[in-house]
Amino acid sequence: MKNKFKKILIAVFAVLAFMFTLAGCKLGESFEDVIKDNNLVSHITYYANGEQAVFTPNYSKERNLWYPKDARPANIGVDGNLGIEYDGYEMLGWYYVALDEEGNPITTGTYTYEDERCYLYLLTDKKVDFTQRIQEGEHWIIAAKWTKISRVNVVLVHDEKDVSVSVDTNKLTTESPLYDEETETYKSTVTNGDVIQSYRYEDTGLLTSLPYNPITIVKNAHTFVAYYEDKECTKPLSFPLVKTDVDHVVYAKYITGTWTIVRTVSDVETMLDSLLDSSQRYYFPKNTVIDCNGLKVIPTAYTSCEIQGNGSVIKNLTVDHYSGIEISFFGKVEKTAKIENLTFEDFNMIYRMSKSDASIYFVFTEIETGATINNVNVKGTMKIVKPDSRTVENMSDNNGATVYTHCLFGSPYETDEEYYNKTNGNGFNVVGNPEDFIAITSDTDN
Repeated sequence: MKNKFKKILIAVFAVLAFMFTLAGCKLGESFEDVIKDNNLVSHITYYANGEQAVFTPNYSKERNLWYPKDARPANIGVDGNLGIEYDGYEMLGWYYVALDEEGNPITTGTYTYEDERCYLYLLTDKKVDFTQRIQEGEHWIIAAKWTKISRVNVVLVHDEKDVSVSVDTNKLTTESPLYDEETETYKSTVTNGDVIQSYRYEDTGLLTSLPYNPITIVKNAHTFVAYYEDKECTKPLSFPLVKTDVDHVVYAKYITGTWTIVRTVSDVETMLDSLLDSSQRYYFPKNTVIDCNGLKVIPTAYTSCEIQGNGSVIKNLTVDHYSGIEISFFGKVEKTAKIENLTFEDFNMIYRMSKSDASIYFVFTEIETGATINNVNVKGTMKIVKPDSRTVENMSDNNGATVYTHCLFGSPYETDEEYYNKTNGNGFNVVGNPEDFIAITSDTDN
């Protein structure tokens, strides 16, 4: 279909060139007479072979068009295509040719085609603006600029080996690698290893960004996570990508289901504000490190959502709370909660007691049977600021002295040791000795 369309275009522009160059020509009439009789007062020379290309012209390597006064010049062909093809290359547009002191085109070399000597032309950095009208007496000498065809191809990666991801074909164009020219149809499902998008480099030879989500998934059955340099998804993609003579392959990670992807400090804040929403699912790209220095949040009353950390780290988070009689970071961990493979590092917790005695725990106040906690590490400090007359009930003995046998985990565990000794209770791992990172002070110290 495209080849047929191209042939039609070539024929159309051949007629167009003929009209501009030979309009009004009569038997025995000279070319100069044609120009004068048709008031053709400006001239553009189009060279198909700029400085980069040595190719076999299959239509014309040169075209001269004459224009009437104040005419809009022709950008010949689709994106400037002169009706020639250069195998393995694509055209970047028309550029002005560098001229010597006498106004003649500067060449960079020659090649021979069918015993004819052909020239390569030195291009300037100035691209032709075809919205600009050519003025009387002007002669533009321009040439096609070519570049080796190479693209950035995006390959689908999914944890499920035989996954079938349905694509919203209404959002695709015929430029998509999922389009079949022969059948004029789109591929509606993709799987691991399929090229799902293909992008051109910018004219600078760089690609400075990629769309947030390379394809639209039907019914949000899968969620885009991130781009990676490797199919194992261990090296996040960095920009810019620099054009070479071969295609650049990058990998787009997708996961099954609807998730909120956590990449930034703002994403962490959103997640911590919604821990009690059992419908929410949060996913960290593998081994993400997010420095939350400056972010201050309050502890939640409940944790009900799902968090897949994938070995990621949240650093320098501050939890600051002013009231409450039973307080911890995760609150009550309900049976719907699922938190895996996540580390809180240099975690700063400040609890400011009000006028009541309170129970204050470093991690949770209660955990229900059925909650899934796996490899969640917490390392930080906890500072409890209280009026002198108030008591931290879980950390005080009968004489009011501070003890640290029950400061990390709440119900149903009577001691922290009991939590660690339970088969189903080893998902939270607190780093360090509580006596070293938990301090109870009076309000005058704050």
